[in-house]
Amino acid sequence: MAVAGGPAGYVHAPIHESLTLSALLSVPGSSVTLGTRLESASNADWEYIRGVVWNDDPAGSLFRDSPGSNHTYALGVEWYPQYKRGAADWNPAQLSGERFYNVVGRSHYGDMQFLHCMASVAGEQPGDTKRKVMTWMEVMYKLSSGEDPQITPGALVEDTKLGDLLDTPPDFPGGSVPPRFQPLSYMLAPGSKFLALDIQKRALGSIFHVIQDSYAVGHTQRVPLNEADQASKGYRDAADMCIKLATLRFTGTSWSGPEGVEEFLDRNVFDLDHNATPANDRVTAFVMAPFVVNGNVIAPENVPSHVPRMASKTNFILVQSRGPLTPAQKEDLARSGAHLLEYLGNYTYLCRYEPHDLQPLRDKHYILNVSIYLRELKSTTALKQAVRTETDKEDYEVDCILHEAPGIVPLELAPQVAKAARVGEDNLEISANKIRLVINQKMLPAPAKLDFVNRIEEVHGDDVSNDMARGALFMAGEGGVDLLSSKYEGNGQIICVADTGIDLGTRGENPPDLTRHPAFKDRVIKIETVWEGDDGFDTHGHGTHVCASICGSGVFQDPKNSDIAIQGTAPASKIVVQSISRPYPSNPTLKSLRIPSDLSDKLFQKAYDAGIRIHSNSWGKPWTDEGGQFDYEDQATQIDRFVYGVPLSKVPPDHVHSGAANQTPASHHEDFVILIAAANNGDKPSDRGRWPSQIGAAAAAKNAITVGACGSNRPNDTFAFVQGVGAKAVTGINDTAVFSSRGPTKAPTNGSGVARGRIKPDVVAPGVAILSAASRALAPGNRSRELNGVSVDNDWIFKSGTSMSTPLVAGCVALLREALEDLYGNKSPSSALIKALLVNGAVNFSGKLGPGFGYDYEQGFGRVIVDSSIAMIRNGTFVDGRGARGGDSCSGSTRFDVPGLVQTGSGSERRYESGDLAIPAGIGRCRLVATLAYPDPAGAALQNSMNLIVISGESFRHGNMGRHGGDGFDNINNVEKVLWDNLPGPTFKVIVEIANNWEPHLPASFAVAWDLREMAKL
Repeated sequence: MAVAGGPAGYVHAPIHESLTLSALLSVPGSSVTLGTRLESASNADWEYIRGVVWNDDPAGSLFRDSPGSNHTYALGVEWYPQYKRGAADWNPAQLSGERFYNVVGRSHYGDMQFLHCMASVAGEQPGDTKRKVMTWMEVMYKLSSGEDPQITPGALVEDTKLGDLLDTPPDFPGGSVPPRFQPLSYMLAPGSKFLALDIQKRALGSIFHVIQDSYAVGHTQRVPLNEADQASKGYRDAADMCIKLATLRFTGTSWSGPEGVEEFLDRNVFDLDHNATPANDRVTAFVMAPFVVNGNVIAPENVPSHVPRMASKTNFILVQSRGPLTPAQKEDLARSGAHLLEYLGNYTYLCRYEPHDLQPLRDKHYILNVSIYLRELKSTTALKQAVRTETDKEDYEVDCILHEAPGIVPLELAPQVAKAARVGEDNLEISANKIRLVINQKMLPAPAKLDFVNRIEEVHGDDVSNDMARGALFMAGEGGVDLLSSKYEGNGQIICVADTGIDLGTRGENPPDLTRHPAFKDRVIKIETVWEGDDGFDTHGHGTHVCASICGSGVFQDPKNSDIAIQGTAPASKIVVQSISRPYPSNPTLKSLRIPSDLSDKLFQKAYDAGIRIHSNSWGKPWTDEGGQFDYEDQATQIDRFVYGVPLSKVPPDHVHSGAANQTPASHHEDFVILIAAANNGDKPSDRGRWPSQIGAAAAAKNAITVGACGSNRPNDTFAFVQGVGAKAVTGINDTAVFSSRGPTKAPTNGSGVARGRIKPDVVAPGVAILSAASRALAPGNRSRELNGVSVDNDWIFKSGTSMSTPLVAGCVALLREALEDLYGNKSPSSALIKALLVNGAVNFSGKLGPGFGYDYEQGFGRVIVDSSIAMIRNGTFVDGRGARGGDSCSGSTRFDVPGLVQTGSGSERRYESGDLAIPAGIGRCRLVATLAYPDPAGAALQNSMNLIVISGESFRHGNMGRHGGDGFDNINNVEKVLWDNLPGPTFKVIVEIANNWEPHLPASFAVAWDLREMAKL
């Protein structure tokens, strides 16, 4: 199905609609005006579109028609069950006696598959299929043109040739749907309330659908006239044939006679090859669910028919199973040579496959379809959109991301990339898994032809995206607990900050210049620079402000009012600064933010090797309406890969210890906490209806803590500090900052066919009018000193943004690590445990999804309240499930460390249970809050899956499913939270189950934290 309707109304790509509009725009007489788009099409235009959709929706259940509108999508709650039931109704092993009453089932699985240019049953002769198609085309064309007085909107179905075509077998009792005794208008617009029906337009639209489907690989096998045709040619052929058919229609050409429509279709569209064979199951049963690759929506209807059926020129394929792969099925695929590389959604996997013959995979009972990995899928949709719209831009800086597979070594393959792109090898920037280059847009298709290239994405620049803030994070009020955190200030903790530098510091350890700034005395261990020529000076002012929000301590001197003591959230911690400012060659005193291509090598690994376990990043992508929301791109991939590593299952056993540079799986760093700003794009889209979500790129990483911004208690106008009598905080502490980027992330289509993104941001913290240290590299009159409010002390400056929120949360992470070490001697808690504690302590105040969820897409899981998190550490209401790929299943360092979960293990190995936990007597009305977090392999879709279950009395709740989630589980997020008010039993139990794992025989890491809170304190 390649129309936009379906569950939730927006599941599928509108392929048929778009092809139909593009054809009609090119034909005088169609009444569709130039410039019409799907969202701007009139009711009259939509009558064509409703016709082309009808073949997929002959019951008319994908739309809610009203007297004045014909293009309001329904929820699909009627259509989808009919579609699913159709597969069972038309199962050859046991045909249902009700099958002819389900017209959606007849169209997609039964005797009416000619509507999609498909045979009705395996073994049907090509001539019979063509006869059915041509019969339908004849009646619809004559209905559209009005040339036959016997075929009108009021003519009964049984009085046309369709009477026999749609008839039921002689031995079938009863009638059928569509009813043959009803008029053609009822068949094409069943039950419609729309008053301006145009059945002639709908008939023409139905013809278009058949033509378009005849060029889809899931329907008809075509032999290209030119074997050199590119895969994308199918789209063009379908559009061209619709244009030619429409031209014949609007120039008055009759169905019959020389050069008539019948002859055109017979010879140009449905001409049978002399080697045409009877239909087989591999064509008629091709029902691939949509999924997304690099933003490209893939379904059988938009895959051209002449894609090679063999993998003779590639080692990378797409495999779609009929359901979740079991561990045994994964092993079976591996024995057959198909090694899973990434899960793409809808049971579809990118695989490495060296044999040429794909048929052994197609023949497996659990496999739905197999295709080669098309080169057209390698360029991201964002890059394609940029090339289409930026007409004045010729050269693009791009990353060629390489497949993770043996023998793919970037340094060795760089010459091939340079040759394909027609650039010099000296112009390539080579890192662990990609090659960066500047390429002319005309040459962009060339690298995509290289088999070792996984995807090509445009390189976008990044932007840099507190006394009262500290109090907001510690405050016990709304949803907090009694103040505990004053004991912890980050002693023994080191945070690495990647930013624009710091103050007047210079490269090296214990930089002396910093001792002159009151905020950083004895707090900066080292300043590193990434780019040649950078001295570490913070000429932007951003990095200094960020660093002081973590560890700074000083006094804001106000001559007119009393002085104010200012501290970061972890004033006893120390920092290492990684300056990522790049000097301009022409003027080294001027710098711009430049994120290194290889985050792992240039930033994360250096910090990790120095013993640092917290990494704060206050930068993100700037917004453009043309590009819109960023995908899960390579920055997110690198973050997730650094934390999780590369699963051993992605590398064949004979390559694991081969010694080649990139043939040994990347190490995992599951105790490394990476924080990333959500970015400041919440108020940037000019059309919020089109772009309701903005979080993407690095901020979409699953294994990072993505931080959004809320307001503060300081008087502000939503962005800047304001002062004066009666000044108020327009954006208060519980409000989401207007600029804070919203989620969810862009999402692949999940197993049920409903597109949903992950919950982001994870948490929020104050980010409006934050007072912190000012870089002395900023001139006193620099504009940025007053952009977010006037400061009367030149050592301190106001700034707003998620850049300000992120370091505040980084300092809170330091406090949690300090508390774990202080109370239990735990020096290496997992990043999953830190996230679980942080999220479980947070409280969502925006509540956009309603009560009981505990999250939304503005504040994520809520505002950080670190006291609540520390209370859980003190009370010991958490566990850290230690998976260790290739090592011991449990470190056993504290009593809270438990074994990771093994998918193929026994019941106790697959499932963690807390045991029955008593609700204290006399606590009164209470709320249970529990959070599960676990690391996940790199990939836009969730690769592993665990489930959080809480049981009390005879009732249960599942993570992220709200109050009425029923039996459903979240298979989108690797963070799950349960909020449960007034538990029904005297005890409760926290359970974590593993549902899927890339490494089913090895323990998988997880962490879970829980807290029981009195309702009176919420």
